[in-house]
Amino acid sequence: MGHAPLAPGDGGFGATQVVLLDLDDYSIPSSFGRIRRMGKTAVLSLRGCDDGVMAACTHLDSVERLELPEPVAGCEECLAAGTRWVHLRMCQTCGHIGCCDNSPGRHATAHHAATGHPIIRSAEPGEDWSWCYVDELTFRLRPS
Repeated sequence: MGHAPLAPGDGGFGATQVVLLDLDDYSIPSSFGRIRRMGKTAVLSLRGCDDGVMAACTHLDSVERLELPEPVAGCEECLAAGTRWVHLRMCQTCGHIGCCDNSPGRHATAHHAATGHPIIRSAEPGEDWSWCYVDELTFRLRPS
């Protein structure tokens, strides 16, 4: 199924996003700047596309884990301390499960600060987004 070529500003993205495109379905102009090709999938990082400004996550090579472990028991530090968490996040470098910044412990962010591992993903059911602390980008990663 063909689609019209993409152009900066398509979709009116006001926030930072990363878009995964099947290269068989889209014509991607060179004006998009940095495009990482993974098999037949391209990862485009889009920030404020209304004005044509693009941003790219420069830490995708640190991703070692895409899938969540089964089962996810909870935040490792909160379980050890007997405290509560709000939402769970998984480090995509080493698989550490920590709690979100709305949780009292903020253990996912503390893990990033201690290790330098840049990318986490949501460990919540039905969510598949990732976040790069360094580049401050939200995106989705899928196996190619």
